[in-house]
Amino acid sequence: MSFYIGREASKLWKRICTETGIEINLLSEKWKYILGGLIFQYIHGFAARGVHYLHRPGPTLQDVGFFLLPVCFIGCWFSLSPLSKEMLTHTLPFSLLFF
Repeated sequence: MSFYIGREASKLWKRICTETGIEINLLSEKWKYILGGLIFQYIHGFAARGVHYLHRPGPTLQDVGFFLLPVCFIGCWFSLSPLSKEMLTHTLPFSLLFF
């Protein structure tokens, strides 16, 4: 029994070493892309915080979908739960439109 566990452990160790070697080779080839991604992520975070700092509340923007799609099932509108209202007014018209 110990021979079987030892053999499986050596296979696992060989696989871990192989996978680690592959990952190190990929990292050595693509490190510039990773560094560029980290730099742009930092710039994006800095800009997002700046925009939130400079934001001044204004009028609420309107959604065009509410103007283009009529409310479905107006007769049973008041008898439905809020989740059912969302299903009927948002999901059903779009599913009928695209399918």
